[in-house]
Amino acid sequence: MYWLFNVLVKSPVSNGFVLIRAIEPTSGRSLMEQRRSSTNLKQLCSGPGKLSMAFGIRGSDHGTDLCAKASRCLLAASGIVAIQEDCRIGISSAQDYPWRFLLKGSHLVSVPCRKDKTVR
Repeated sequence: MYWLFNVLVKSPVSNGFVLIRAIEPTSGRSLMEQRRSSTNLKQLCSGPGKLSMAFGIRGSDHGTDLCAKASRCLLAASGIVAIQEDCRIGISSAQDYPWRFLLKGSHLVSVPCRKDKTVR
């Protein structure tokens, strides 16, 4: 139904994927609102399908190098960001794996953090 925002992470030891489930829009919000036909900030990018729609992700984006062009680059936040580790949600197996990471204290998280372990 939707293309999802997965990022391939490569290392000399192993490779893996990260599913970006949600973001807090800090720029480009008006375009995201157009694409989603919504101005509700909490609902704008609060799930993998909503995020893909807001970003305009399509099949033609498959394989895009996120570091090749500045316009598509993921930039590190300035300053220190507190990230919370939590267990996975919305799945039937491996729910206890701490593979969910959230911006600590964000009011835009779709399901609040169930653990209070800050990782950074």
